[in-house]
Amino acid sequence: MAAPRSPADDSPMKAAIFFAAIVLAAAPAFAQAGPYAARNQWSFELTPYLWAAGLQGDVEVRNRKASVDASFSDLLKDLNFGAMLAGEVRYNRWGFLFDGMYMKLSEEGDTPGALSSGVDVVSKTGIVEGAFMYRPVWLDGFTLDVLAGARAWILDAELKFKPGLLPGTTISRTTAFADPIVGLRAVMNVTDRLSLSVLGDVGGFGVSSDITWQAFGGIEYRFATLWSARAGYRALGIDIDKRDAHINAVLHGPVLGSSWRF
Repeated sequence: MAAPRSPADDSPMKAAIFFAAIVLAAAPAFAQAGPYAARNQWSFELTPYLWAAGLQGDVEVRNRKASVDASFSDLLKDLNFGAMLAGEVRYNRWGFLFDGMYMKLSEEGDTPGALSSGVDVVSKTGIVEGAFMYRPVWLDGFTLDVLAGARAWILDAELKFKPGLLPGTTISRTTAFADPIVGLRAVMNVTDRLSLSVLGDVGGFGVSSDITWQAFGGIEYRFATLWSARAGYRALGIDIDKRDAHINAVLHGPVLGSSWRF
């Protein structure tokens, strides 16, 4: 059996919540029909994307505190499956954004003492976000949208303790909650094919999270009538206090995606 680690450095429950926090909140930053959308007609857009996020912050579980500083490559080795999809539906000045994400991560950990010979941690996270939009500013090369909606997610953590002095046992926990969000999004055309975008939102307000915020900046290149490539950078801050777990962290990293309009 591997040498035990200090619970403050690597507790199994902290690991489960840590991996769940990787995708704790996501906004449809790539769903941005922007100046390309025509007035007085329906437009639709779908964007599969990848957010290569790292995580820095503090995690407290049952009065045990630990600091986390993990890059995307650190997290990628524990990824079993992941899918991310954003989209937008628009008619004239009104629109609706949505975002869906699912990730499953697993990790093998050590446990202090001889009661167990180790633990397998499996974390499953599903997120659904929706936001209504209104476009008060719509110029030839610039648009500004006001958005309001909610983030809802389900976090499922399973800890499988291996036999030691005690027989093997499995502990699982599922948590579901939602937060309101409000924000702004601006898109500016640089050329007929190239555009820049920024998005910011804030939410929580004590409904479930104390606060959650996000900032995004990106670039889009429209290489075909219905297709475009996108790249950007997203930073997301969260402060969540749920029962015996508290997460105060910032996720940030590059985002890549490709959009299909129809």
